[in-house]
Amino acid sequence: MFTLSKTTAAGKELRTCVVDTLVELMDENNQLVALDADLGSASGWTAIANKHPQRFINMGIAEANMVGVAAGLSLTGYTPFIHTFGPFATRGYSISCLFLAAMAAIRSIFTVLIQGLQSGTTAAPIRHGKMWL
Repeated sequence: MFTLSKTTAAGKELRTCVVDTLVELMDENNQLVALDADLGSASGWTAIANKHPQRFINMGIAEANMVGVAAGLSLTGYTPFIHTFGPFATRGYSISCLFLAAMAAIRSIFTVLIQGLQSGTTAAPIRHGKMWL
């Protein structure tokens, strides 16, 4: 569906590769929109906001709402990329994220691309982190 950035070099952080690729894709396609859960500084998505301010939406810390907005944008012809921390994209209170992804896959009604950054880890001997999922 998408290929990595033409400027991606070995040794680059994954989040930098994602940002570079998304900026290039947005340069080529005016229907792509980026939605962020107020993590631009941590993820590097501020570069997207600077390059494409009209197609970047900072949704704040409202992941479930962000997914709903992304679904609406998708139904109107846009392809939204949403970004939040990995645990917030998969937790129970954000079940709408998982439901939306499942419904999109089953029915092919709309396309929402979800990026979960930093899956979470723990120093405890039991598996509290999301890395094992």
